[in-house]
Amino acid sequence: RRIPTPSHWRASATVDATPVLSFVDGTSRFQQSFNPAWVAPSASTRWTSGLLVRSQNCSAVAGGRCVACAGSGPRNASALSFSALLSDDNHTSSAPVFAKLSDVVFAPHDAADERGTEDPRLAYDDRTGMYYMFYTAWSVSGDIRLSLATTPDPTSASSWTRHGTVFEGPHKSAALLIRAAPPHYLFYGAGEIRVSRSSDLLRWQPGEPFLRGTAWGNANVEAGPPPLRLPGGE
Repeated sequence: RRIPTPSHWRASATVDATPVLSFVDGTSRFQQSFNPAWVAPSASTRWTSGLLVRSQNCSAVAGGRCVACAGSGPRNASALSFSALLSDDNHTSSAPVFAKLSDVVFAPHDAADERGTEDPRLAYDDRTGMYYMFYTAWSVSGDIRLSLATTPDPTSASSWTRHGTVFEGPHKSAALLIRAAPPHYLFYGAGEIRVSRSSDLLRWQPGEPFLRGTAWGNANVEAGPPPLRLPGGE
């Protein structure tokens, strides 16, 4: 068994438990703000970093019947909104400060995602200046499909290109590892994580099982943020 070297460790800090984005304290105009993805800064974002957040109003009418995160149409369905980081990202002793969550940058556009665009997973390719976002599209008929969109600037609603369903079947939650040379890897799934490979980051085939369950016996596994490339290239 390989023993981790000190270069593989990352510092962490405990900060105030107060949410950084919340409808309750006015830092979000959406009743539900969750499933964030980190937006790394680039020239296209004017070196702005922040969070791409699943945002949704959980009731069709304020005080009305809860739609259980399953609303259909622009008033209720999940959309993705951007919140810029305002504080210094190098300070770990205090909680980060973000701009109020208010601007939708990616939202349902047809029957394929009328019930919501959810679970954003974002990776930046610094060779091409392109961001790759895998997300869950919830269709008008209730089907869920892993989908892909790209953009040079995820802080803007005007620059997205939708590439549609990644592959058929009820898949979701995909974490992308962009390598210096192909193949690139996509870890995806909930309940069982699979791995797929691609030479161009756009075309993928269903992959083989990679991870089932956890070391402590819980079968509920799900792909999250992009994998961390270690100094040794692993």
